[in-house]
Amino acid sequence: MRLFDVFMDMYRYISSEDVRFVKDGGKFPPLTYMDFTYLDIVFLNEGCRPSFIAERLNIARSAVTVKLYDLEEGGWIEKIPDESDRRSFRVVLTEQSMELYKPMFDMFESFEDRISDSFSEKDVELFISMMRKAMPTDDSE
Repeated sequence: MRLFDVFMDMYRYISSEDVRFVKDGGKFPPLTYMDFTYLDIVFLNEGCRPSFIAERLNIARSAVTVKLYDLEEGGWIEKIPDESDRRSFRVVLTEQSMELYKPMFDMFESFEDRISDSFSEKDVELFISMMRKAMPTDDSE
């Protein structure tokens, strides 16, 4: 089995778990896939600017502004004035949004437990080291 196949298997597993959490018994609000995409970007880049989101999604800043307005109205994000540029703002998740991520944290914790239970501490440290070396850094992107 190629390394790519393993990554794809892991991606499919995480994606299917993500979908299951979203659809789980209707306990999540009627957010669209794009709503979750925006929330994910903000979650991973807390305090980002709308222009950052537009860059990541390769869409117009005006489209991002409209979506952020909707998410703010729904109580999913907050716009915080940017201290370095009063004409701009930064985007942060609300407590309501953070509740959406709790099941995902639980899933990753469970996955981490399975890895820790299946491998020696030395093997886990080696895996972490290998993954960090393989991931791009800000200066290499």
